[in-house]
Amino acid sequence: MPIRIELDSAIFRWQAKHNERMTMARLSELTGISQPTLYRIKSGEATNINLEKLNLICKVLECDLSDIMWKQETNTLSPDVVDQYENQRQQNN
Repeated sequence: MPIRIELDSAIFRWQAKHNERMTMARLSELTGISQPTLYRIKSGEATNINLEKLNLICKVLECDLSDIMWKQETNTLSPDVVDQYENQRQQNN
């Protein structure tokens, strides 16, 4: 099962709570994670994500890992997506 990371909802909740805007530049500044890395995480392009980085993101956005991560059932994915995921997984091993 692929794991999905969704930062937008956590960012929106943080913005609503603090009544200010959280940009990727600001999130990068507060977490020490580069903007390109944050964009890869946000877009789902990151394949090997350090849990320490996710913990930093959660700390800044005042959320839990379960607020930004979930498993997606592979049987709901198209066969092409499943093949792509399996190929990526094999390349990483």
